[in-house]
Amino acid sequence: TGGKSELRAGPVKATITETQAADYGLPKSMIGQVIEVGGMYDHLNDLSIVAMMIDGKMRSFEDILSAKFHENFHALQNRYLNARELAAFKRGDKEIRELAAKVRPDFAKGLLAPEGAKGRIDSDEARSFAGQGWLLYADEYEKTGWAAGFNKLRKIIEKVTEFLRID
Repeated sequence: TGGKSELRAGPVKATITETQAADYGLPKSMIGQVIEVGGMYDHLNDLSIVAMMIDGKMRSFEDILSAKFHENFHALQNRYLNARELAAFKRGDKEIRELAAKVRPDFAKGLLAPEGAKGRIDSDEARSFAGQGWLLYADEYEKTGWAAGFNKLRKIIEKVTEFLRID
């Protein structure tokens, strides 16, 4: 992504902010509490961090790879999308959430919750979940006004993958 990236053997801890508490339907008493998370993206420092373990248990390679892609998708959006593409994502939020729920059915309840509902996952997270499955579902959404942003990021990922490929 151009930014920094860490894979931590130990836990990744995050402090719950007021915004996160509201976005995830957490009680206000959790604001300021430190929790263990699978991964996180620090926008200010352009840093992606993923934990190899959660709650003292080793994560599967697939789970770690999925989290790494998810967190780096935040970084790609932050770094490479312009204001027009981000505005298109806002207009397509409902469809992006539907795509994200297909990709991550384990988060469907929070992704598809009505706007303002307790437990609704924020749009930035929804886009990163959707990005994880863009290649699988791109044909269904190709004619939307927001597909261009996902296609732009897909092309960046493909170019980097091609550059790094060892034959």
